[in-house]
Amino acid sequence: MASAHSLRKLLEEVVCPICLGYFKDPVSIDCEHNFCRVCITEHYEQRKMETEGVFCPQCRENIKKENFQTNRQLASIVENIQQLGIKSEDLKKQIVCRQH
Repeated sequence: MASAHSLRKLLEEVVCPICLGYFKDPVSIDCEHNFCRVCITEHYEQRKMETEGVFCPQCRENIKKENFQTNRQLASIVENIQQLGIKSEDLKKQIVCRQH
């Protein structure tokens, strides 16, 4: 059986680093990081108005909105994880507490 640590690591892979919820309509960006489409689009639009370039919130690599690619495989994984009955709110608490 999987350890709690292994399960936590797996669950972290299906959580958007912006909203800390399960990915919704996940997209991959230029640097291959993944985000909810709405989250990264809002980030992009906000930063576009503030600065000349827009960067990945995780690695700071320059990104372009036209390169956002739907990640169907990740969407399928998220759906399967959600069917296990693990709530994103519970996972959010674990991630925030572990990081702070």
